[in-house]
Amino acid sequence: MIRRRYWWIGATATIVISLGAIHGALTQAAAPAALPPAAATEVPTSLPPEGVEIHHQAILKPTNFKSVISRQEALKLVSHYARIGPIPPRAILVNFTAPQSLRPAGYQGAATVINNVPAWVVTLTAPTPQQVVQTQPGTPQSDLPAPVRHFNVVISAQTGQFLFGFFTH
Repeated sequence: MIRRRYWWIGATATIVISLGAIHGALTQAAAPAALPPAAATEVPTSLPPEGVEIHHQAILKPTNFKSVISRQEALKLVSHYARIGPIPPRAILVNFTAPQSLRPAGYQGAATVINNVPAWVVTLTAPTPQQVVQTQPGTPQSDLPAPVRHFNVVISAQTGQFLFGFFTH
């Protein structure tokens, strides 16, 4: 008796669930693909929704991470790695990726991968462009192709540890 009297509840639920599934499939199919990060030559003061890629050195994407390390603590930590000059440093909280740390397909060796890590990127700006010499173990020292003005230090937003450093023009 109950089954016959309330059959319409089951039928209605089936229709609602089916419509929801169809709506979900259509919404997902119509959603635009994630945009690649925009190209940038230096760390911006704010990020576009798709993030930015800086000279294949760094990918910065927006984050909702509630940083353990405050902006002021990040600025103080950076003074340990680089002298803060007359121009006040800037800091931006991001999800940070170092593209050169990502393992190539099929690579099995040990590697330190920095991929979508919540981090503070602190930018120190020189008053005038500087010629910077870079060295890597086992390679001759080389000058960057052009004078640079910005030294960017990446600090973990969770631990305050140094993650990465890179120069921009």
